[in-house]
Formats: sequence, structure tokens, C-alpha cells
Amino acid sequence: MDGKLFNLRRLKAKTLTTHMAILELQYADDNALVTHTEEDLQVAVDAFSYAYDALGLTLNARKTQVLFQPSPDHTLERKQPEITVGDTRLSSVDHFSYLGSCLSCKADLDVETQVSLKSASAAFGSLRDRVFDNRNLYTNTKIKVYKAVRLPTLLYGSEAWTTYSRHLKILERYHHRCLRRILNIKWQDRRTNSSVLEEANVTSIESYIINNQLRWAGHLVCMPSSRLPKKILYGELSNGRRTIDEVVGGEDSDLDENMDNSESSEEDDRREEDSDGEVDGEEETEEDNWVLGDRIPRRLDFSADRGLNVELPNNLSFSDYFHLLFPENLFNEIASQTNKYATETIASLQRRGRLPQHSRFRNWPEDGVTAGEIKAFLAMIIAMGLVNQENIQDYWSIDEVLSTPFFPQIMSRDKFMNILTFFHLCDNDDYVPRGQEGYDPIKKLGTIYSVVTGKFSDVWKPGKNICIDEGMIPFRGKVHFKVYNPDKPDKYGVKSYQLCDSSNGYCCRFEIYTGVNPEPPSAKGKTYDLVMRLMQPYLNAGRCLYVDNYYTSPTLFAELYRQNTGACGTARYRKGIPQQFKRAQVKKKGDKYVMNNGTLLAVKFKDRRVFQMLSSVHSVVDVEVGRNHPGTGQPITKPEIIHDYNMTHHEMVEESVLPPVFLKHPECLHPVQAKNPVTCAAKDF
Repeated sequence: MDGKLFNLRRLKAKTLTTHMAILELQYADDNALVTHTEEDLQVAVDAFSYAYDALGLTLNARKTQVLFQPSPDHTLERKQPEITVGDTRLSSVDHFSYLGSCLSCKADLDVETQVSLKSASAAFGSLRDRVFDNRNLYTNTKIKVYKAVRLPTLLYGSEAWTTYSRHLKILERYHHRCLRRILNIKWQDRRTNSSVLEEANVTSIESYIINNQLRWAGHLVCMPSSRLPKKILYGELSNGRRTIDEVVGGEDSDLDENMDNSESSEEDDRREEDSDGEVDGEEETEEDNWVLGDRIPRRLDFSADRGLNVELPNNLSFSDYFHLLFPENLFNEIASQTNKYATETIASLQRRGRLPQHSRFRNWPEDGVTAGEIKAFLAMIIAMGLVNQENIQDYWSIDEVLSTPFFPQIMSRDKFMNILTFFHLCDNDDYVPRGQEGYDPIKKLGTIYSVVTGKFSDVWKPGKNICIDEGMIPFRGKVHFKVYNPDKPDKYGVKSYQLCDSSNGYCCRFEIYTGVNPEPPSAKGKTYDLVMRLMQPYLNAGRCLYVDNYYTSPTLFAELYRQNTGACGTARYRKGIPQQFKRAQVKKKGDKYVMNNGTLLAVKFKDRRVFQMLSSVHSVVDVEVGRNHPGTGQPITKPEIIHDYNMTHHEMVEESVLPPVFLKHPECLHPVQAKNPVTCAAKDF
């Protein structure tokens, strides 16, 4: 299909035709004003405001936003327009939703693609247990539900999309991942995307988009010539690059020709392999340097100190250890911000006459709460993880069956509920709303994030073996960077990237994922930048980093090796991995396929499944794993690279999980010792 059908190639053209100027788009009570200069937009807003005043209505300045889209060849710094309603300046945003679509200041689909993916993931999550993971339903039924619910959500508004290869690549990858999950196809099965589409009896995302656009075009063809959408589609632009002979002529020529050929064909999906495909932005390593066989690795000498970085007296209590990571001044700051927020909120309620006579807010102390009361409040929160009640009021119940005397002895119910209501970590006066310049996604955490991350790093120095992995902080609140991962025990939460000591699971550094970074990554990729940020204090000391295949890349491992830091991890087929290694097959248990480029070692090993490993400090020499074969009684051996990875990364992940007292399901709980550290810490407060 030729892109000129929808005039998609002429992004520089303005919305001004030779016969009309499009100034306003209306739908129900939504209005979008369209102008090409700041002055024209101010005039249009003033006209709307005057019309509203004449009808006795008020234009809501808080819900009215301004979106500035510069021309594609605009190279100067973008200056936000200053549009006012009365004395109130309207906020400028980089993108906002209109009729279900997300309009971006860059006039592209980058933001809308991410919004569509999140909406589709939410639709999948709501039906995951009842439909997609339900073994009582036929696979054909699951595919029908997927096509009826998830695909329309993913492709909502695609009739007007101007897609590029990067957008199609993201959408196709998501499409294939969903189908593989429904069909229970693992990456070890080595199935091509074309075969997956054929088994599911569905087409590619690009085909769905083309069909939607052709269906929409057919609807426009049937419209009377006086209708505005048809005039816009066939109209001649007053300026821009589209010439007269490029306009869809005669209203039927190219359009009818394309409509007759609307049956779309399957695209060749072998150019990407779902989640094992190449990652954009990574430097390609010279594949000609790779040869078959092992090499003698250079062992790195660990030259840094390990262990506690502070001097501790004897007989420390559990709360003393707690204060190593959470200093006293942190609680003073929390108390100060909580008191300020409570005072402002209560005063606002009183001014509006919305504070009832018997409200518990009237019991808020005039001097506010102290740092000690904040610590007592947090101790009670910790203790609530040990004692499960139906609701929070039951912790103060006087019923002889439900009573828990620990909580009323520490604090009254109303005081606890007041602190819980007004608990605050930052100053709202300094908060910048999302979409405006200077917005900080984690501003609401105040100084606690920077203080705690610094303390975690200062208190303990990791040993030679360290690990980077993801962690999920369970959370169902309203933050835009909340993620959904169906493979995690807690499926909704805030994701963090953690660097831990492999010997004990201690988290030395961590970074919270706050959504798509507005700043573009380096040429080497986002995961490369992330790992180098976390590793910065621990380079050039002879350490060895263990990661999973999300982070592993030849570019990253080579750079770490240049900075006297080893690396080992499971590998995907990313750029820099030789094609010969990708095509190699290991069929029998115990078979190995080995290649190296002098610095890095790539290993493909067959056990119960195929493992693909990349390392700069290991070899494939077989070592004993400490167990005997149940049949022969002979010691079990595995390649050194596999054994070391299992003993560091895998065991560290198991050790770094939360204590059993925080698990939600009773069947997951284990017996707790009499002196549980969490219980003792709560009592010490």
C-alpha cells in the first residue's frame, strides 16, 4: 500500500487548505483549539472564555492544557507558549490524551505506543487468571478473547497512526510475546514468529493496522463530499511539500486501487526473534574475531576491602542496626513535613466548612508529632506485617479473641490513623506537576530516597562477587511508573534495579524505575548505561559481576573488562554475538559449543535445557558441583562458568527475598523463631 493514500509522507504540511482553516475540534464536552501561532491561540482562548462568561459558565483553567508542536526541522530550543485565561496561566505539557489518543509535542507515536502497551497489559492482567491461564478453556477460545479484547485495546486509534519501523518492532514484539504465552511456547522451542502466527491463525500487527486504515478510508469514500473529514483527506494544502499531482486524485483513483488490494499479506517475522531479538543502540562487536574453542582467562585479583565500613560497639540492639541505614535526622524531616501537611490540610477544611465537629482531625496536636512518634508509628507498621487482622481497626479491638495489646499500648487508634492520613515525606510547595519542566517522578519520597541509597552504599562494602537483578516493591497506588509483571509473586508494584553482594544478598545500591527516561540513552543502550551507573563505585577493584540475560551484552562485558572488572551472565542473541554461535545446536545432554574472541567466552551448554552463557573470567573446564548422580553414584560435573553462575547469581536471588513474615498467603509461612529480628526491632522502637 502506498503511504500517499493517507498523506503520511507529508509531515511538514500544515492543517491549512486552500479553502478552509481548521480551528476547532469538538466532541461532546471536549474542545481542542488548533492554531499555528501563539497569538492566534490566545485570541481563540479569549473568545472561548468570553462565550463561557456569556452563558454563565467558567472555563476550568486547571483542566485546560497547552501543547506546542514545533515543526520537524525546528532546531532552536523549544520555548513553551504563555497562554492565559484571565490572570491564570495555562500549564504547558509534552503530551495529553484526547478522545483516547495521546497527542505528543514531537508529533510522533512514541508516547502513544507506550500508552497502548500499558492499556493492553492491563486488559490482559484483568483476564489472565480467568481466561489466559485457565486450563479449562480451549486455546482457540483464548485466541478469540485475545483478538476481541486485547488487540482492539492495543490498536485503538490506529486508523490515524503514522507508524515507523521502530513502532512496528515494539508492537510486533509485544504481539508475539502474548501469543507465545497463550500457546505455551517457550523460547527454548526455537519457534519462528511466522510459525507462531500461523498456529494462532492471526496476522501481524502491521496487517491489522493496514486493515483498520483501509476500513476507515472506505468509510470516508462513502461520505458526502461536503463532510469535513473528506475535505481534509482530499484537500490541497496551502503550503508544505505535497504537490497537486500527489493529492489523491478524483477521490477514487488511488483509493479505490488500494481498497481493491486491501487483503494484506503476512510479513516475514524472521528478522526478529521475540524477546531474544537484537537490542537497539548497542555497539556491534567484530564477529570476525570469534574463533572456536576455549581460551585461558585472565584471573582478576580482588584488591578492595570487604565488610562493614563503620565501627560498631558491642551489644547493639536491633534498632541500632536500623539507624545505621535510617539516621535520626531522617525522622525529624518526616515529622516536619507531616506536621506541615497536616496543618495545611486541616486549615483548608476549616476554611471551607468541611471539618465536622467530631472529626478526629481536631485531635491533631498543636505542636504536631515528634520524631519519636514517627518511629513508633513505623514500628507499628512493621508489627502489622507479623499480625494479620481483617482491617486496620481490629488492631485496637477489645474483643478477647481479636485483641492485640501491643498496638494500643504504643499509640491510640485515632492518633495512628491521623499520622497515617497525613504521613508526608516532601514539601508540596516544591513539587512540579508531571508534564512540566523540572518534574521529578520520585519527588514525593523527599530526601529519604537519596539518604537511604547513600547509607546502603556507605555501611557495607561488597566482596569480589556481586550481582545485579530486578526487584519488585509491591504497590497498587496511583503512580505512572507502576509496572505489571505476571511472572512475579507480587504482580503490581514499583520495579527497582539492585546491586547486591553475592555472598549474603546485601543490597549495596539500587535504582527505582520511574518510567521512560525523557533523555535519550547513550549509543550503547539503556541497560549498558544502567549497569555502569550502579557499578561506578566498584570498578577497577578486581570484582566479578553476575547478571541475567536482560543486562548481558558483549559491549558491556568488554567495557567492564577494560576497567578491571569481570562479568558473567546468561546471554541473548544480541549484537556482537557471532552468527555461527547463534546457529549452532547442542542436542545431547552434556554437549557444549564454545567460542571466544580472546576476551570473552561464549558457551552453549545442554543440560535439561540449553544454556547460553557469556563471560570474561571463566573457562569451560568441568568442575564438581558437590552432588553425586543418584543412579551411578559418580560426582556430578558441570562447566565452571555454569557452576559459578548458579552459586552466585541464583543463590543471591533466593537469599534476597523478603522474610517469611511478610508473605501474604498462609500456606507460604514458615515457623518463626522466638526472637524474630523484625519483632525485636519493633519493640526496641
